Amino acid sequence: MNAEKLAEIKKNSFDVWFERYWKHTQLENRLEQSAMKGYSSYRSNFGNDDYRNRRMRDPRHVERLKEKLPGIKISYEKETSVSYFFGQTRTRTYEWIEFDWGSDSDES
Repeated sequence: MNAEKLAEIKKNSFDVWFERYWKHTQLENRLEQSAMKGYSSYRSNFGNDDYRNRRMRDPRHVERLKEKLPGIKISYEKETSVSYFFGQTRTRTYEWIEFDWGSDSDES
């Protein structure tokens, strides 16, 4: 087995995962429901599943989402917060995929 073959297996693995993810999450329905509630964006938070999170961090994930949802601004976001409690430092990292289809400037 050579590096080219392994690279092809890796690419195919991502493609299979993405199609399963797409069917399972029903993102189109979630975005529609958010829009019906008056929102102009949706946030898909990362969870506790390390495998899924690793796949969602892959730049191909956002690229494929953009292919499936043309016209919607889609981005990977990451935020780290630090808090202090009784002299102990706690650092938390939050990650999500942001879907934005409009601005709130027309709302009062």
